[in-house]
Amino acid sequence: MSFDVEHEIEAAIASIGGQHTSKLVGRVPGHENADFVFTETSVIAELKCLDEDKINDRRIIKKASDIYAEELRSGRTKKILFGSRRMTTKGFSEEYTRKIASLYRVPIERQIKKANSQIATTAVKLGMSEFKGLLIIANNNHSALDPGHGWYIMNEILNQPVYDSINSAIYLSGNLAAAVPGNTQRLDYWIEITRPHRPAINEKFLIALRNAWYQHLSKLFREPQFRLVDSDLQTLMQLESKRGTTPSS
Repeated sequence: MSFDVEHEIEAAIASIGGQHTSKLVGRVPGHENADFVFTETSVIAELKCLDEDKINDRRIIKKASDIYAEELRSGRTKKILFGSRRMTTKGFSEEYTRKIASLYRVPIERQIKKANSQIATTAVKLGMSEFKGLLIIANNNHSALDPGHGWYIMNEILNQPVYDSINSAIYLSGNLAAAVPGNTQRLDYWIEITRPHRPAINEKFLIALRNAWYQHLSKLFREPQFRLVDSDLQTLMQLESKRGTTPSS
């Protein structure tokens, strides 16, 4: 099942009092605003979607192969892989995991840089001097980027103080969800990222937004209720982005 992520997130946001920025400032060609505004809580949110799949990008495949070869030469792994198969970082060293994740950093940082600017521009237009910026990144199609890698990259980028219009971030599954290896059950993840250089967005607000999104997903998938399960970093790093997963409550 495929859905319009921005449209569905807008519907979930509307249920807790947020609205699309265009309803407040209109659509002005040449001036890019952030997507959503919560006037009561002074939160400005921008949604970015990862629509391009890098799984078959030859440049990235070559770099990943070089990183893997170095892992073998250093003796940090004895795994020998033959043929064409999906590579994961499970069981490999922390250095290997970091290097593999960094291969996808540049396009994501480009999105974050743009979002930071859009949030700042919107705050000026709306006269919101005291605002908090929320970045939402949804994985729509990037099957090479597992949830743990996406979290790692975003967390590393947002550790830089330069992105000063973003207070908190959320990395979530869009059309491309995740699964535990060997299982086809769809897992719709929601990963919150707080920043060391900026005050975090109120936790109650983030909980309300998360609940609104999952309630909306349950209607979208015609499931009676989504079961929310807290996870730890170890479990997160085991998840794989996977097509053809089965919606399940």
